Amino acid sequence: MGFFGSLTGWDQSNAAINALLGVRYLKNADPSERRAVVDQIVKIIQTVQPRLTREQILTDFSKRGIVSQMGFVALACDYLGVPPPIRGNVWTVFKNPYLIGEQVTESHIQAAQYALLKQDGVKVEWPGCNACLDFRMMGGADPEPYGGGDEYDDELEGNRKLVTEEDEEAYGSDLVDFVRRIAADSWAVGNSFLLREGEGDSVKADDIEAFGGDMAYLVRRMAELARALLGRPSPNFSRCPLGSKKDVDAYGAELLELIERIILDQYEAPHMKGILLDVFVREA
Repeated sequence: MGFFGSLTGWDQSNAAINALLGVRYLKNADPSERRAVVDQIVKIIQTVQPRLTREQILTDFSKRGIVSQMGFVALACDYLGVPPPIRGNVWTVFKNPYLIGEQVTESHIQAAQYALLKQDGVKVEWPGCNACLDFRMMGGADPEPYGGGDEYDDELEGNRKLVTEEDEEAYGSDLVDFVRRIAADSWAVGNSFLLREGEGDSVKADDIEAFGGDMAYLVRRMAELARALLGRPSPNFSRCPLGSKKDVDAYGAELLELIERIILDQYEAPHMKGILLDVFVREA
């Protein structure tokens, strides 16, 4: 599976088969079998994001699209030696189920349904590509507690707020806005890594004059990594060089931590605080 498979539609077709097989397996599996699959999914994700707790992983995973979710079910079942629920089929393993999951449409699912019905005589019901399953309950994890009341809401809001007014006073609101624009642009652009040279929707000549091209490049690299860690790497992410201790020496640990918090605030991923910077520097 890879670049050519994606171009020809082969990957999307196999991911659609995975999705239908996964839905059918979970529907007929007993609670202990489902929990074993969920446990394995947690282990798979923790190999990439080791600091995340089981609860954090399942809370985020339960919000993902069902095709991506079933891609991880296929990975887990393949690792555990669980055969597909329809004989004559196989689980297709993808390195990044999130990425391929976003490329599968209802047309791919309908074609896969037709193939399974024609070849195996089995009709698999499909809830729709916009659906998602709650893996917290399936895995035996309790939903996040909610106490109700304004005081509790304020506490949650405070925990989610990674960038404070003190940050803007210390570093300037222009810098915070600059980083936010790059992060937003990096998330929206789906087909390429934003290179160092040149301006763009998020970086103007005035920005480069004020903050420097090296700073823009640093933020772009960190934003691309954050996107990849959240399961949405751009197809050209491999072209994106990560950081090193030199970046820490050049910009200072506090500024890099601020950039991390701004990006994660923009991406609504407070649970990755510390992880992004650790991977960015460590993996260089």
